[in-house]
Amino acid sequence: MRNRIDTRRRTGFTLIELLVAIAIIAVLVALLLPAIQQAREAARRSQCSNNLKQIGLALLNYEGQWGMFPTSTRPIPTQPGQKQAAALARILPFLEQNALFLQYNFNVNWYEAPNPSVIQTSVPIFQCPSTPDSSRLDTSLVTSNGVSFTGPRACADYAPVEGIGNLLTGTGLIDKQSEGSPSILQVNFTQCRMANISDGSSSTIVIGEDAGRPVWYIRGNLAPPVLTPPGAGWADDGQDFFLHGAQGDALASSPGPCAINCQNDGEFYGFHPGGANALFADGHVKLLAVGTDIRVIARLITPRSQEIATDY
Repeated sequence: MRNRIDTRRRTGFTLIELLVAIAIIAVLVALLLPAIQQAREAARRSQCSNNLKQIGLALLNYEGQWGMFPTSTRPIPTQPGQKQAAALARILPFLEQNALFLQYNFNVNWYEAPNPSVIQTSVPIFQCPSTPDSSRLDTSLVTSNGVSFTGPRACADYAPVEGIGNLLTGTGLIDKQSEGSPSILQVNFTQCRMANISDGSSSTIVIGEDAGRPVWYIRGNLAPPVLTPPGAGWADDGQDFFLHGAQGDALASSPGPCAINCQNDGEFYGFHPGGANALFADGHVKLLAVGTDIRVIARLITPRSQEIATDY
């Protein structure tokens, strides 16, 4: 009797074929994952830039209406009646946040009633999507005029640049005419108009990323919990910062030559690979690259010191 040959077609996979297929898929995923992550970060960076552009338009509209840029205010002896408020709080109506603006009371300090219930409100345009935990709240201690406040306040990743810090004076890291110079968004109602920007609005920084506060970051890593950077809240009058720079030590101590992404305790700091975004007075936004000379950054901050800023 003739043997019959089984001619039925095999429909399954062998174990070897399955392992090969899994290996190929794993290789493809490994190749594609960095590209996907880069695309996501590019989208987040674009959104961050767009946030700053909208803030820039709000600042220009504010200046057009009031004849001056907004400032943060703090009590000083010559103006004892001034209440503490942040510059970002003043531009809320120009950011389609009029309802929130109307709830805020500028006749009292930002931490006094009824403001504590208002300043907990998250304002997405003040938050960079690249920053970890954009919905974080700041509950660090603020003491002012004998009053202690630890109420929660919604955070912002963007802050006015107040000027050149005095720690850089005499270091030789910046130009002499830059030393101690104020910026456009200064404290205590020091008026600055567009016409006062003699260095050019396209060459003068107004707001920069100082992202992640009140969590302390040093060069992309969580810092030892020995410090809580102040001014994290969008309504906190201590939000603005001076340029001091940072050294190359473990705590990125000031002053120093590093101006971008060294640490976020009142310095330019973003979570974008390669730099941090800055808003200029004419409304354009630029990524300030890590490694940019602090002398150049100082020139860009001062609105009327007659320095020439190049290579940024």
